[in-house]
Amino acid sequence: SDSVFNKNLDEIMYFFEATNYRVVFFEDLDRLESRKIFVHLRELNNLLNNDESIKNKPIVFIYAVQDDIFTKEDRTKFFDFIIPVIPVINSTNSGEILIERLEESRKNGIIHNISQAFILDVSPYISDMRILRNIYNEFVLYKNILQKSQDLTLSDEQMMAIIIFKNLYPSDFADIQAEKGIIKKAFESKNDFIQKEKERIQDEIDNFSEVISKASTDHLKSIRELKAAMLVEMSNHLGFVTTFERSYSTIISAVEIMNDSFDMCKLEQIQCNRVRYTSFEGNNTSTNIENFKEKVLPYVKRWNYLNELEKQGLENLQENLRELKQRQHSLSCRTIADILSDCDEFVFEEEIAQNKLLVFLLRKGYIDEKYATYINYFKGKSITTGDMNFILSVKNREPKP
Repeated sequence: SDSVFNKNLDEIMYFFEATNYRVVFFEDLDRLESRKIFVHLRELNNLLNNDESIKNKPIVFIYAVQDDIFTKEDRTKFFDFIIPVIPVINSTNSGEILIERLEESRKNGIIHNISQAFILDVSPYISDMRILRNIYNEFVLYKNILQKSQDLTLSDEQMMAIIIFKNLYPSDFADIQAEKGIIKKAFESKNDFIQKEKERIQDEIDNFSEVISKASTDHLKSIRELKAAMLVEMSNHLGFVTTFERSYSTIISAVEIMNDSFDMCKLEQIQCNRVRYTSFEGNNTSTNIENFKEKVLPYVKRWNYLNELEKQGLENLQENLRELKQRQHSLSCRTIADILSDCDEFVFEEEIAQNKLLVFLLRKGYIDEKYATYINYFKGKSITTGDMNFILSVKNREPKP
């Protein structure tokens, strides 16, 4: 079919015949991601300049496009003259521009508490002047509506952070309003991590509690007593075992077992069906033994408890138990920023980790568990404004009078 230019060529020609326009600007054509449009415009420009009915010439077409729309050879071939444009803003200077804008607003009576350190922290993620202007405008609007009119003690920096995220990731911000999206997933990941960490700590608490309980109630108070009792029982209480054997071959001796450094867990690994012992009358003899592992296992478990008690001491075990309970209790009130800074094992899933801005804002605490307060109206019906300010002070760990 005929192109738009061909269908309307007469109208286009007449426009330039009837008017004094000689310069035409084309902006944002690179967004169409098609080079054919430039070829058609070039052909149109040639037709206009070769048309005898157009008196005032040349007709000049100027294109405002990105440098990478053509390759280096095509750029110089296609365009008659190229004027480089230095960007007004990029990620290296956006912070200074935003600081200037905030200083101007302060002079105009818009008081805020945003530090220069915060601006320099977040500015590398802003590289577009229109986005920067909109961030500032929305911040002023949100501040007036959510902070001033509702008389809530909200952080200007956290409000600015959520506005920056809103402008750079509008679809993800829209998901927040519907209680879904990557921010909600990030806090769900935090809750899952806390639950698993609590379960892990509970396992340690149970282990310490069992060691203290079992060791305290065991009538044998030392490892040597426990080993001696085992060696007597293995002889069916007829004497004191000197060696453990398998088919008359010695596997391990009582001297080795009675050594303080001997790990009794090794007894679970050996295959023993016979023991040699010295009877209480002083005779050396031997006897078969059945179910060796079943008989030795209770002693190994009791050795573990007594060994742990001897190594750490009862007071240290009790102190460790108290610390574990305190750590488990404090997990519930830890912020996501605390966890990200202290817990190397906490890792976001891929979808969240790819959003570098969000991870940064969460790590620095600029977006935290109170994010919903910065994007929604506070109704003040079930709780008062004073109640909400008290809740915010607790969550921010900022004591009130």
